[in-house]
Amino acid sequence: MKEVKLSKIQKRNRERREDAIRAVRRVNPDFKPGDRYFDKPGRNPEKQRILDEMRRKAER
Repeated sequence: MKEVKLSKIQKRNRERREDAIRAVRRVNPDFKPGDRYFDKPGRNPEKQRILDEMRRKAER
């Protein structure tokens, strides 16, 4: 089994969290970490388009 340093796992998780928050803020500029699901506004029809665009940029 491959061993991975805890610091590398934490760094990767931090980067993924930052990417996810960046994507959410494009969809919902009023996003605050810790908001409960039912406190958020309804679904944004542009969400999937924005997420696809960010995914394409990340693949480059």
